[in-house]
Amino acid sequence: MSKLLIIDNLSIMKKLLLSAFITLGISGTALAQTAILPQVGITAFKPTDENGQTTSNNARVGIQAGAYLRLGGTFYVQPGLFYQTTKFERTFDIGQVTLKTGDVKVDAARIDLLFGARVINTDNFKLHAFAGPTYAATLNVDDENNIYTKENFSNGYLSGKVGLGIESGFFSLSAGYDIGLTSVIDENSSLYQITGDIRYGGVYVNLGLVIPLSNQDK
Repeated sequence: MSKLLIIDNLSIMKKLLLSAFITLGISGTALAQTAILPQVGITAFKPTDENGQTTSNNARVGIQAGAYLRLGGTFYVQPGLFYQTTKFERTFDIGQVTLKTGDVKVDAARIDLLFGARVINTDNFKLHAFAGPTYAATLNVDDENNIYTKENFSNGYLSGKVGLGIESGFFSLSAGYDIGLTSVIDENSSLYQITGDIRYGGVYVNLGLVIPLSNQDK
């Protein structure tokens, strides 16, 4: 990866973090209601291509781990940093030739900027709804058949995240869907000329803890 690509990834991540802190400045009470949410979970992501050449497209189970910092009460902002490994397998046609990948594993560092609200808020049970942008910086791509490589993957990609979460005591369970917003394939690669724009998304489930940092996190 060139220095320019690394700088580009860092620039996008910094912009998302800056947006979070600007949002926090709007609410004078946000910093008084703070919690850390470490989470681990499983993913089931797969790509879709605009040229429709895929004959089979199967998600494989991946993993993710990281933590959110929640700032706010009934309404809150929740930036997070995660490491994720997603996997998929697909078959697609190029003219008279059929190509089949092995299990493709994509490692990425991801930053989320979620905005949420507590729909149900009792002492023993809470239900959250949340949504927001997420940016994943591609770290490594491993395909058993070398069709997808780090060289033809984009430097990083944007997604939109929506989901629901429940909390009881110090424990949390959340589930959501990632909607791909930009292509995961580098527009300058030879693979892009064949497949066109490929978006990457799917479902996930996380288990975690809620660790209040203030007595007002209710």
